[in-house]
Amino acid sequence: MQYTPETTQEQNIIPEYTPYKLFKTGAIGAGAFFGGIMAGAILLSENFKILGQKKQARNTLLLSAIASFTLGVLMAFIPAMENIPRMVIPLLSGIAFQLLTNRFQKNRIEEHIENGGTTFSFWRVLGMVLLGTVCTAILIAIPIFISMLILE
Repeated sequence: MQYTPETTQEQNIIPEYTPYKLFKTGAIGAGAFFGGIMAGAILLSENFKILGQKKQARNTLLLSAIASFTLGVLMAFIPAMENIPRMVIPLLSGIAFQLLTNRFQKNRIEEHIENGGTTFSFWRVLGMVLLGTVCTAILIAIPIFISMLILE
């Protein structure tokens, strides 16, 4: 015989099970700081996909790819970009993705955790950050490489 709660009070005691994992807001901001724009985008996009927001997931990746490529163009063709301290771009990336996550996902992430949901491990975050680092590097390197060919 299976047990089924008979009163609504007993039903409130049983935690709601959430079978999916999400990335925490801090992990997304840190991912963007350490891995670049695309790392933050991949983490944020994964959360959007898991939460059923496919359009936002696609837009996040697309806009971040454009931003990374634009950064590469700026670095390739504007000599003054070399004077910007090295920490400025990662710091701005981290802050931007932290703010985006807080704006669009914070409540859903907190609700997920309060309902007994889990978050991805550090190792999963690290793997996604490494993937994002490679993507960011490629998108920034393309315009720099093209500028080297043009300016020779």
